[in-house]
Amino acid sequence: MKRLAIALQLVLASGAAFAQVTSVGPFVGAHREDFESLPIVTSSSCYPASILDGTAELCAANQGNVIVAGTSNCACSVAPQQGSYQALVSQTSSAGTYATLRFAVPALRFGGYFALNCSVPDATARFFDLSGNVIANLPLSIPANCTWHWHGFSSTIPLSKVELRSNLVSGGILLMDAFEVDNFAGVQIYCTGKPNSLGCVPGIEVAGVPSANGAVDFEVRARGITPSTQGMLLYNVNGARAALPFYCGTLCFGPNGFRRTRMVFSTGFGQLCEGVFRFDMNDFAVGALGGSPNPALLVPGTMVHCQWWGRDAYVPGLCQAPMSNALEYVVQ
Repeated sequence: MKRLAIALQLVLASGAAFAQVTSVGPFVGAHREDFESLPIVTSSSCYPASILDGTAELCAANQGNVIVAGTSNCACSVAPQQGSYQALVSQTSSAGTYATLRFAVPALRFGGYFALNCSVPDATARFFDLSGNVIANLPLSIPANCTWHWHGFSSTIPLSKVELRSNLVSGGILLMDAFEVDNFAGVQIYCTGKPNSLGCVPGIEVAGVPSANGAVDFEVRARGITPSTQGMLLYNVNGARAALPFYCGTLCFGPNGFRRTRMVFSTGFGQLCEGVFRFDMNDFAVGALGGSPNPALLVPGTMVHCQWWGRDAYVPGLCQAPMSNALEYVVQ
């Protein structure tokens, strides 16, 4: 099994030996989410749109619901930290509801403003590495008096997810606003995808670190895919971003050096857009997944652009083929 310790050696110039998450003061990150430009929702297990400029997803665990709305009322009333809207996760009849913030691009720094208004103070933030291991479980000091409090964190290794849980029995009703995040600098998401016949637009994301030696995972995924359908990654090396017409969609990088990976099948069952394409570009680069990978994928410093292109199970024709947005990364 590939070990995260190897990823530490690749990512950290400091040579730190152990994962560490520390508190930091207010900062302005590469991506910000104040929930002002997003639609109001009152009952959704996951917020129906990506947040933080498409780099993250906000969900509620254990049958809870994500809510984006204005003033929240409980034992006292709290207005948004700024603007007109804030986010929270509703309580359910069962214990264990909490917010999960999953990063499509691994994060190195995360923060935001939090408030509580239901008599029980304080909360907890749990941080996960790229292998899904808990690396920190830190208390959040938040009085239950409808006042906003900043909590920010910096990690020595990339984060895949943060769980945010209040001290209420349910774990919910933690008010959130004005998120800031800095992602792993070698990976960026850009461009616009094309919907499939069900109207779902695939969203690209990653898990892992791009490495020249294949010793760690770097899985490039696309969510919002029809289950059990075929797809492939289109990619080029040392090219540039672009927006070119491509089978009724957009090719998000220049055609020079254009290549593709082998075909894969999406996970999942049924007709909903719950399938996921998955492909490990590190394994592909070292020849472990077949095909004819570009040798430049093994050269540190190589810039790679890639984008998922799939087949539609219900409407034939290339114009109906779904396409994800695009990923730009640098081989470490």
